[in-house]
Amino acid sequence: MGLFDWLSGLFGSKGGEENRDNEDNIERDVSKNIDDLQDVHVKNEILAEQVYDDLKAQDAHETEVQKIQSEELVAAEADMQKIHVKDEVENQVCCDHSVQDVPETGVHVRSMES
Repeated sequence: MGLFDWLSGLFGSKGGEENRDNEDNIERDVSKNIDDLQDVHVKNEILAEQVYDDLKAQDAHETEVQKIQSEELVAAEADMQKIHVKDEVENQVCCDHSVQDVPETGVHVRSMES
């Protein structure tokens, strides 16, 4: 049994060294993975901020475009209203002349018949 104990001790100590090496490797791998995860997290935060800033800028641009379009629409509607009022005035003037001409003609016709 002495030989068996000696061999067990010999292999047992090698196993202990191998276990420590494996534990050290595992700790390094875990530490490396944690660092990698932290890097990914930081990169994701930076990317999220960039996307937010881009969306904010896009929203501001769209708001400005909508404001300009609204102003242009209001101006176009005002122009159309001016044209409509002008047309109504012209039509009224034309109608007034026509209405005035008819009674005068009618009066002349009546006075001619009399």
